[in-house]
Amino acid sequence: RGWSPRGGSTVGDKLKHDLANAARDYMAMGLNVTPLHPSILHHGFAPERIDDVGVIVHDFSPPTTGIGVLTTFPLICVEVSSAEGAVSWLALSDCTPDRWVVKTPIGLLLFYAATTPTLTLQLAPGLRVIGGGEVVPVPPTEGYVWLLPPDGEPVGEVPAPLERAILRTHA
Repeated sequence: RGWSPRGGSTVGDKLKHDLANAARDYMAMGLNVTPLHPSILHHGFAPERIDDVGVIVHDFSPPTTGIGVLTTFPLICVEVSSAEGAVSWLALSDCTPDRWVVKTPIGLLLFYAATTPTLTLQLAPGLRVIGGGEVVPVPPTEGYVWLLPPDGEPVGEVPAPLERAILRTHA
């Protein structure tokens, strides 16, 4: 693996480079990241120096297939995974996010900053909140694309209607 016989880079090299760069960018935003492997999930890490590319490249080399972000407080993720979930989300929240929205193979991921620690919970069919340290795949993981990227902006505060729904569900 690695370099092709002619000295050019292989597809694996490009993927490793893209994943390493994305991991470094996410860590620069203060997020904990973990490499996603076909059937193995490694623990997240946040090296002391984000310019330590050797650590990042090593951990994000093939067979890594993507990057996951750990939903550690205050980060939570709203997963909309069906048409029914989209209807529930629209009924719950009248706010339209302006950043931190990912298109997934089955729906959307919307990232927010919670005001209280939040575990993963089902709000409605096709609509759940992911928290409590669970891993959420993010671009450039295959099938995951930023619709509204962070663009250097912090994650937005959780909308009040969502916060109330979380508190009701936790009660």
